[in-house]
Amino acid sequence: MTKPLFLLVSIIFVAVIIVVAKDERAVASVAPVERPVVAQGDMEQIRGRLDKAFNAQPDAIADAPLPGFYEALYGSEVFYISSDAKHLIRGEIYNLETLDNLTEQRRAGGRLKILETIPESSMIVYKAQNEKHVINVFTDIDCVYCRKLHQDMAQINALGISVRYLAFPRAGLNSPSYDKAVSVWCAEDRNAAMDNAKGIGKIEPIKCDAPVGMHMQLAQQLGINSTPSLILEDGRLQPGYAPPKQLLSLFQ
Repeated sequence: MTKPLFLLVSIIFVAVIIVVAKDERAVASVAPVERPVVAQGDMEQIRGRLDKAFNAQPDAIADAPLPGFYEALYGSEVFYISSDAKHLIRGEIYNLETLDNLTEQRRAGGRLKILETIPESSMIVYKAQNEKHVINVFTDIDCVYCRKLHQDMAQINALGISVRYLAFPRAGLNSPSYDKAVSVWCAEDRNAAMDNAKGIGKIEPIKCDAPVGMHMQLAQQLGINSTPSLILEDGRLQPGYAPPKQLLSLFQ
């Protein structure tokens, strides 16, 4: 083979390699990126792992906003477990487009479901004449800011907000605060007893089968550890005291 012919063949061979390489890159660039296929999780395995971790079955399991994970709801607590049941996440998931806290939205729904199990007859209710909103308030007879909120009751009701009190003596069972709450809930006129307890502090000691212990367990399920703690009608948790007008703004 002459030298010019050899050079021509070599050039053609290199050109073919370049064209083939370009074609392969082109195919790779347009081909969809393969992502791991999230198989339907083995629910028996997932429930088994959750039961082992928490010694309890979740109230509900649903698809999570995080690909490859399920959402496990325990009361108002949200956990994320991978579909292969190997990893568990406890944290906040946000939608970066709307900045909505998706985890908190699920917690709010869980709170409402828990509250639905508690009859209103076990609460002390201050009903607004022109009711527009309802709040559930975990209160402690000896809590300073609980008393401040109670002093605003007339203004709160005037704004169309009804208040439903649940007992949460932070000092715990069989404490003086617990005994005071029992006495208020056992009174023939609960509202008058609450007014006296939070006003002049006069409480007639009474004992009965009061729902105070049940309310305390409920507070624990809801993750409440301070008073006053307010749960709004959409399930949001608002800890601490808020003046009447600021309270109303929470619904807007």
